[in-house]
Amino acid sequence: MKPTYQRVGGIRVSHTAIAAAAPRFVRGVAVFGMLLGGVSARAEPAPPASEVLPTATSTADLVELGRTRLYADDPKGAQVVLHEALARSDVDADTATYLLGMAYEWSGDPAQALRLYEDGLARWPTSPLTPDRRYRRAEAFAALGHPREALDALDALDTSGLSEDDLRKVELAEGTFWLDLGRTRRGLRLLRDGLKGALKPVNPWSQARARAALARKLAREAAKLDFQTGQRRQRRHVAERAQLVLRIEKEVTAIADLKQPHWILDGVLTLGQTYESLASDLAHGRVPHRLTDDQARLYAQEIGKRVKTLQLKALRTYDLGLRMAVRLGLHDPLVAPIRRHREALAHDLDVPVEPEPYRERGP
Repeated sequence: MKPTYQRVGGIRVSHTAIAAAAPRFVRGVAVFGMLLGGVSARAEPAPPASEVLPTATSTADLVELGRTRLYADDPKGAQVVLHEALARSDVDADTATYLLGMAYEWSGDPAQALRLYEDGLARWPTSPLTPDRRYRRAEAFAALGHPREALDALDALDTSGLSEDDLRKVELAEGTFWLDLGRTRRGLRLLRDGLKGALKPVNPWSQARARAALARKLAREAAKLDFQTGQRRQRRHVAERAQLVLRIEKEVTAIADLKQPHWILDGVLTLGQTYESLASDLAHGRVPHRLTDDQARLYAQEIGKRVKTLQLKALRTYDLGLRMAVRLGLHDPLVAPIRRHREALAHDLDVPVEPEPYRERGP
């Protein structure tokens, strides 16, 4: 059997690169799964806002309750409370309007958040909240898919009084926006500088988003290395893609360690699609010339094994993300595409789709 593989030439060596990397892939997915097990939700859901409002005897109490609900991952409840506060004449409208903008932003309505941030900047230009509003205005533009406007908003931010942690957060945001704009070199430099020496408990959301952006960039880089080439270049492309997959896996594992559910799902989708893309390109790659019938059969078998291994890794990755989403009761928009990829792959592999464990929880 060994001489046959030797006669296939460099192609055998190229797939050995993936074979050598396979234990690291498996170990990485296992570590990733262990980290996801540590991502937890609140022990108990917050009661409906209507049940709490009567106990708030002052307007200041309502504003603080809105802040509490916002940071307890209940932006909808925060909206109810803050609207009630803003209807009162003695409200601190500056603070309440800012918190209401965040509540809309965090509940998936960046357009309304942007209007509130800009209203606040116009009405209270000298407010202590002005730097925060300018930063959140940039985030709202980014969420709306306008990275150029987001960068312009950051340019308007006076960073002279910001702490070192806030400066790092701004740097990570700027790097992400530049990547979204297609300015890869500048974006990567800012992200790497911002992540260098970053402590896990500080700005974990910003760090996770930055690493998710890096993972997506590496995935795009990997997809450009096609296998419809000559044997020598194909060998090099396979080895390079194997290394890129390992780097993507490293970023996704780091995201899981930061315990930010949305960006974990983003990483799950990126990594799963990367495995699937590599499997598809291997399956449809150019076959070496001048193979005997036996060699061609062995070559097809070897490629088939690699393809199935990668598909199973993609399936496992999607499973981990979906289980986490169900366990935390997430209503994240990324759950649906992950489920679609998982179900299509399960159909292709002829394995159970198992819809019940991954069905998104109702309201």
